[in-house]
Formats: sequence, structure tokens, C-alpha cells
Amino acid sequence: MSAIVGTLVTASTVCNSTLQAVNTTKTTTSANQGFTTAQTAPVIRKLVTDGMAVDTMKNLEMHKRLIDFRSLTNNWNGNGARPFSEKLIKKSSDIFYMLPFKPDVFPTARNSIQFEYEKTDGAYLEFEIFEDHIGIYQILPDGKEREYSIKSGDKDEIIELVKGFYGFSN
Repeated sequence: MSAIVGTLVTASTVCNSTLQAVNTTKTTTSANQGFTTAQTAPVIRKLVTDGMAVDTMKNLEMHKRLIDFRSLTNNWNGNGARPFSEKLIKKSSDIFYMLPFKPDVFPTARNSIQFEYEKTDGAYLEFEIFEDHIGIYQILPDGKEREYSIKSGDKDEIIELVKGFYGFSN
């Protein structure tokens, strides 16, 4: 595959948001990332929006993983797990896009999709997304645990939890 050469994007301000991009290339040969041959592509390394930095390569990888859940078939985990409904994948994608920081994404055998955040101080935040509700599990830096569920439509609470996890709560 031929290399795609990107252009350097300079910082600009749009609606109080700053886009910073660095033109780099990444060569991937790992089959477990969905590549079967070496590929080179430009990578925008950092997107800074309202003071929140995210690794756009991770965003793309996690979103691709989420979309790839469509291809899981019966017994995808060897223990009888069922495939995910289009409704659950769409719901999870919608939540993924609205989050200010992107989580690690995993399928579960409980017919749910799990979003995880983890920090070096031991803090942990998990959303287990089901079709009819969202389970939330937290480990605070002091080791205390908290577990509860919310209605599927309560997206503002999810956003506030993620912002609070990273110290940006209102």
C-alpha cells in the first residue's frame, strides 16, 4: 500500500477549541490490529479541545473495535456469548462520540459493551452499556468502590462522570 502523505496542520482557534496536529507516520504490521500487511498512514497525534487532549489514533482504534462488534457471531468467546444487536452497537457508538475523553472498549459475554477508564493512581471508571440501562462501576483513588445503574437516556450524567474522573467537573 502506498504511503499517504499528510500536510502539517497548524494550530487554529474555532469556537474556543484549538486543533493541534502533527504530521507523523505510523507503520503497523500487527495482525491483531486488523492489518495483514505493513501499512503507512499519517497520524494526527493530539487533538486539543477546550483544554482536553485526546489521542486521535486511540479514538480511531476504539471506534473501529466498537464497529467490528457487528461481526461477532454466536459463541464468539467460546462460552456461548450471543452476537450484539444493532440497537446496542448504535447506542454504544452514540455514547462513544459524545464522551469528552475516549474509553477503552470491550465486548462482554453479558450481552453488553463495556467502556473503561483507568488512571495511574488506581482510579477506575467503567460503563457497562446494555440496551435498557447502563451499569456504572467506580474505584476511587482512596480505594472506595461505587456501583449503580442509570437510565439509558441519562447521557449528561455519563459526560459529567467522565469529566469528573479527569478533574474537569462543573
